[in-house]
Amino acid sequence: MKNILVVDDERDVRNVLGDMLDFLGYHVTAVPDGKKALKLADGGFDLMITDLNMPKMGGKKLLKAIKLRAPHLPVAVVTGYGTKETRDEVTAMGAEGFLEKPFRIAEVKNLVEHTMEASRR
Repeated sequence: MKNILVVDDERDVRNVLGDMLDFLGYHVTAVPDGKKALKLADGGFDLMITDLNMPKMGGKKLLKAIKLRAPHLPVAVVTGYGTKETRDEVTAMGAEGFLEKPFRIAEVKNLVEHTMEASRR
């Protein structure tokens, strides 16, 4: 079973995304901010899904830190502020996946599969 770390400051988003991923057969650990996620980065996760706009440590700063600390860990960004510029920026920073909120379970499934596949290339 693949382990996914979900990072989002909104409890409802963490719960919905966690429930979707659980339904799809993944083991989920969810945390409310980037600082907590960074502490867990070496915890044997197969994928991290992070929001961008969060207190304490936002998704861009977390992405940059993860790519230095655990470069093997694929990262997908899920955001309510999904512009082409944002997608291009986080992709250039090393994110392998990108999804706009709100999302459906089929989109989450595709995001996880695409992100894990992209990280193997």
